[in-house]
Amino acid sequence: MANETKTFGELVAEARRKNGLKQSDLAALVTKIHEPQVGGSTISRIETGGVPISMGLGLSIIDALDPTPSQRRQLEQALDSYLDEFKLPAPYQSGLVLDQIMKKIGMTNVDLATRIGKSHQLIQAVRAGIKLLSDEALMAIRQELSKAPAELLQELMRRHVVDVLMTMPRLTYLTKTQRKRLAECAAQII
Repeated sequence: MANETKTFGELVAEARRKNGLKQSDLAALVTKIHEPQVGGSTISRIETGGVPISMGLGLSIIDALDPTPSQRRQLEQALDSYLDEFKLPAPYQSGLVLDQIMKKIGMTNVDLATRIGKSHQLIQAVRAGIKLLSDEALMAIRQELSKAPAELLQELMRRHVVDVLMTMPRLTYLTKTQRKRLAECAAQII
């Protein structure tokens, strides 16, 4: 397979191996320059195409790999191609709000995951803006974070509504601008 046809994940795996890094090593390097933290399992899923990634996370991975100019160009082109094909907004804004709340109250991914009966990897992916919470998980999180500032909890709910409406497959007959307006109207109601 020629380099031009390799996916972003395949190129990341190739560059990581060339640098003699394990997935956990690359995750540690990415975490130094990217918020929130990234685990080795996330790198694994990125390499296999099993998880959506944002532009910010993709660029942080490229920087952490410290590639040659030629490798950097290939990685950036593959990331651009991936993002052009990716139809959902990345990152999910509700995850970024959750990240703010958890930092403010000093709660870790493991703490929250344990309290709501979910995996810490899910919480990590949500905070990174690459996974959208189910309604059930959102309500459990809202209950567990009840000590957080009310305005941030309200913003979490608003951003979740916007994320859901912006990615809802049944609304594909609306333009992206129309979906955005609908989502903003719904967010004002909450």
